[in-house]
Amino acid sequence: MRGVEHEDVTPEAFEAVVETEFTLPLADGGTYAVALASCTRLTATPGAPRAEPFTLLFDGPPGPHLPQGTFTFTHATLGDVTIFVVPLGPGPDGRHRYEAVFN
Repeated sequence: MRGVEHEDVTPEAFEAVVETEFTLPLADGGTYAVALASCTRLTATPGAPRAEPFTLLFDGPPGPHLPQGTFTFTHATLGDVTIFVVPLGPGPDGRHRYEAVFN
């Protein structure tokens, strides 16, 4: 499966797959599924590395959560993309939330 290349990491690419599932392989051979809850565009800063900064918010299952770190996210349309995520804690529904910032 094709992976997302650096130039493909755009808000448009992720806006097209909001509310769809990504899976992450785990060290024990299992997988962890998350849903992309939102893609939010940020205000660009002149001279910043990214012309179109944005954030992604993922919802994972309740129960054990992922630590902060870099993971390979696999999506049926996008393929594989490596993303650094930070756990935000459980949301009101008990599902663990994760944020990725592209700036």
